[in-house]
Amino acid sequence: MFSTQAELAASAQAQFKQQQQKTQGLVDTVASNVPVGSEAAVTVMQSAVTAASEATRATVEASKKAPDQALEIAEDNIEAAASATNRATKQAVEQVRTPAKR
Repeated sequence: MFSTQAELAASAQAQFKQQQQKTQGLVDTVASNVPVGSEAAVTVMQSAVTAASEATRATVEASKKAPDQALEIAEDNIEAAASATNRATKQAVEQVRTPAKR
């Protein structure tokens, strides 16, 4: 499961980089062909592209970390369950021994 998720994240990241390059090319083309006085509009467009790129990058990074976090949670849960089982077993043994001592 984790390897599939990692493969999906890698594929998404590759597609993201490719799309980011295409988008930046479009922004550059627009910026070089706008009429005089349109610089503010180009700046807004560049800011929007940058913000979208950062948001997408953060999402890809989070998806990379998710399998590791899930594994850590699973390990913690298994450890907690084992500990609880040990405590319950010890309590059961003590309860069996206590009447025998009387």
